[in-house]
Amino acid sequence: MASAVDLRPTAGATLIGVFISTAMYGLTTFQMYRYYQLSWCVDSWWIRAYVFYVWCLETLHAFLCCAFVFKFAIINFGNYTAFGVTSKFEDVFTGVTALLMLSVQLFYVRRIWILSDKNMLLASVVTLLAFGHFALEMVVMAVTFKYPEFTEFHMVTAYYTVSLALAAADDILIALSLSYLLYAKRSGIKSTDTLVNRIITYSVMTGTLTSVIDLAIIICFVSMPNNLVYLALYDSAPNLYANSLLAMLNARESLQKMAAVGSMGVELAGTSPFALGHCLCEGRVGGDPPPVGGGRESNSGPRRLGREPEPDSSKVCR
Repeated sequence: MASAVDLRPTAGATLIGVFISTAMYGLTTFQMYRYYQLSWCVDSWWIRAYVFYVWCLETLHAFLCCAFVFKFAIINFGNYTAFGVTSKFEDVFTGVTALLMLSVQLFYVRRIWILSDKNMLLASVVTLLAFGHFALEMVVMAVTFKYPEFTEFHMVTAYYTVSLALAAADDILIALSLSYLLYAKRSGIKSTDTLVNRIITYSVMTGTLTSVIDLAIIICFVSMPNNLVYLALYDSAPNLYANSLLAMLNARESLQKMAAVGSMGVELAGTSPFALGHCLCEGRVGGDPPPVGGGRESNSGPRRLGREPEPDSSKVCR
């Protein structure tokens, strides 16, 4: 067997990665609380369940990170050779990370499907990239189950790097697709176009951030095969995906208020990725109180200045 690799010089980087990941888990929890505070009455039940599902995956991810630290700081304190062998907890960590990334990417696929008027080709390509990344990560997990020693990690190099490359490509494609589809739906009204441009900027920034992290992990993993620097970045990848999604959902409230202040003529709930699953509950926008008696305002009744008639909520709730 090959000589053991001394991982002590870079174990500190892994510990820092766990600290950052745990702090970001706290942000995820706050984002979830904020989401339910803002959107409980307006989103469909499956969106609410989906957010809780993402938070559960993040909770499991945080637990596995803490279990990693407990193993080396308490159980194997002073046993440096233990750094060279992974446990089942650490191997499952790969599967949990892959599942969370897949879940978030599929959520964006649904938005692309709606905005593109059910463009089968585009949605299929994005979906195949997402499942390709997930499948290869499952292969990595299976191989590390069989070969847990760090000196044998070269056996997963090809699967690991290709899976992360697929994830980065998928994130970039999602960002570009959303940006193009939103740009194509611009109305020509200055206030509307300004708001759509902000949404496009947000989509590009979040897609670029996750892609850069994926590429940085690949570079560290390939160029520094004898240390765990790549793991410090890999620990935080699921947090970025979860927080970008929840931040997007929570931003809808402020965007709709901006739309109301700007007297926009186009309702963004049907065109914006921030409006995923956001239903115009009883014809309301951004939490406005319902009409007296619980019914809708008629089209002939009073209406806010600068506003077109509200769209049918059945067409907005997808």
